[in-house]
Amino acid sequence: MGLAKGRMHRQRAIRRIGWIEYLSPMIANMSCGLVSGLAVTGLLNPVDKALYLSITKERSFLLRENFVRPYQGLTQTLIQRSLSTGLYFPLETCFLKVLPTDSPFIAGQAVGMVTGLVLTPLAFVKYQIWGHPDRNRSFLRHCRHILNRGGTVLFFRGTPVTCVRDAIFGATYATFRRGAKDDADSKDTGSFFRNMMAAAAGTALSSPINYVRNMQFSASLHVKTPRIVDICSLLVDDVRNYSDKIVPRVLYLQRRLAIGWGTFRVAFGMAIGSKLYEECQKFT
Repeated sequence: MGLAKGRMHRQRAIRRIGWIEYLSPMIANMSCGLVSGLAVTGLLNPVDKALYLSITKERSFLLRENFVRPYQGLTQTLIQRSLSTGLYFPLETCFLKVLPTDSPFIAGQAVGMVTGLVLTPLAFVKYQIWGHPDRNRSFLRHCRHILNRGGTVLFFRGTPVTCVRDAIFGATYATFRRGAKDDADSKDTGSFFRNMMAAAAGTALSSPINYVRNMQFSASLHVKTPRIVDICSLLVDDVRNYSDKIVPRVLYLQRRLAIGWGTFRVAFGMAIGSKLYEECQKFT
């Protein structure tokens, strides 16, 4: 009887060690992702806020008003942005391993869907704070205000378009930086410049969806979530009314979609994040 119990304890110990060996690389990857995400978010938070205000307020990105209180809402931004940026890389590696395909395109889509679904509530609260810089409310007070206005469901405003946007970006970014097929254990994820170009392509392709998301986030809490068709129709009308000539129209649309400063911000941030993630992995 004693021998049988001893054998059972040894088997359980072996199983525990097996789980530890299985989870250790995943935990290390997640930690490196969070470290890189925190660093990039802290560095670029003023740019993120200015970009959001330039889109929703329809004004130039470089206006001084966009940079007033540049670190307002930093706490929730650190949580949401560091998770979305930092978890991209470990989740991409994870999905390349667990999905029945070696396609970075599919893995990138999966990462985008997961992060878009999970992190939308934090992003929504952050944008509400940025949209009302005159209101000196804490993160928890903003959450309570949103809850009183529309209930829990209001925190998930813009979730469908966020998932679509992040899926488009993730699929494009992963494919451009890794190639059509890739080994999940491969360390070759492209140079800094290649990562920038991949992120820029993903940002440009997903920019119309990102515009719709920003408009839904910036809408008053007292009204229903604006429909995608209505937002796009208003944008088309604005572009048509802006000028009779094609070139001014294109340039106006480019500014409204934040293709330029916004594209550079995402491209630079993802390239730095990728580099920091890879350097951190060397110490794990």
